[in-house]
Amino acid sequence: MSFVFEVDCITEGNTVLKQPVQEWESNIDGKQYRFLCEQEKAFTYTVTANGEAHTVKGGFLSMMFGFDEPLTIDGKEMRLMAARGGMDIAYGDNFLISGKAYVPRPFWVWIFVVINISLVFMIGFLGGAIGFIGSALCLSVSRTNFPALMRIGVCVFMTILAWAIAVVLASSLGMLQ
Repeated sequence: MSFVFEVDCITEGNTVLKQPVQEWESNIDGKQYRFLCEQEKAFTYTVTANGEAHTVKGGFLSMMFGFDEPLTIDGKEMRLMAARGGMDIAYGDNFLISGKAYVPRPFWVWIFVVINISLVFMIGFLGGAIGFIGSALCLSVSRTNFPALMRIGVCVFMTILAWAIAVVLASSLGMLQ
């Protein structure tokens, strides 16, 4: 299955919400689409495609680790993405604006997120901060184009490193008995 994408993108500032508003045109499977994407409020985005508005709501994890929510336009399954690079829509195996390959977030990464975040129960706020950084790094690595075994290995390493740093800091601060 092949997809044809032609994209023109205009990014403007939303003066009310201080959030980016993105507008672009894409030719998808021979049909011209005009997209407008803006953040309405926390966790809620409105994507307008050819005048038809679609509201996409995310949750707390979306805010913490990047927005990746399903979106259906004209019966086509897409993903609305928001991360450090801004908004983009994934259709098929590619993003519409950047043209980069879309790599879905694998299920196994949540195991590493839980293990890292559990540091908060070991040493409180300091452990939570270290666990949050480890979780964010694992989530970031999990979406790269590297082979799955390499991504898992890197997440194992980062999780062990986060726990080691937390244990050393906690013991040096007298937080472990």
